Amino acid sequence: MGEVMCSNKDNYDMYKSQVDREDSLVNSRFGWALTLQGFLFASLAVLAKSTDVVPEISSLLKMIVPKIGVASSLAVLATVIMSYRALWKLQEEWFQNYEGVIPSPFGNQKRNCSYLWNALSPNVLFPVILFIAWVIIEVRI
Repeated sequence: MGEVMCSNKDNYDMYKSQVDREDSLVNSRFGWALTLQGFLFASLAVLAKSTDVVPEISSLLKMIVPKIGVASSLAVLATVIMSYRALWKLQEEWFQNYEGVIPSPFGNQKRNCSYLWNALSPNVLFPVILFIAWVIIEVRI
């Protein structure tokens, strides 16, 4: 079977498109996660201050809200890590096949330096911090 040959510009555009897509997915997931976490913390604060709520419902919600916080923090962390793994795979493939041939769609990063940088990014650290916060809240309630 014939192989389709791509020009260097086509290869660059393909990599750039995939990088942009993964970045967009990470940012979208992170934005939704922060929104959800904000609502969860706000609902817990309202529950803590409220005296009009039926005690059984209040205690049930105080038990459920932290669990939702823990689960959503872990889910976001997992999806962000999967996106970063896809980016790392793309980056490794680019370094093997196109380094020095076409410009890097990854910016001015050196090989393997993005692993630590991404691990320390807010997209990874915030879900970890929020997970820890929800676990502490769950233990204390």
